[in-house]
Amino acid sequence: MAETTMRLRLMTAEGRDLDQEVHFVSLPVVGGAIGVFPKHMRLTAALQEGPVRFSSEKLGEKTVQIIGGFAEVTGDSVLVLTPHAEGECFEQHA
Repeated sequence: MAETTMRLRLMTAEGRDLDQEVHFVSLPVVGGAIGVFPKHMRLTAALQEGPVRFSSEKLGEKTVQIIGGFAEVTGDSVLVLTPHAEGECFEQHA
């Protein structure tokens, strides 16, 4: 994995799964939003309804709408667990 990218894994309770190498992720955390770049400090956050935005070489800039959940951030990955997500990138990634 290059130092300028990290792995974004977004999984839903419905079985939808997105797994991409990304340059940036924006998460709708409770009380606002946070931006995550590679090498970000570790954190776990509760998510509220809103957009997860990311940028990748393969898909470009995309947005996935979620209805809440949790995120775990490490230096080289972001894991998003949510009950439901909508976005055209699921169809493009399939």
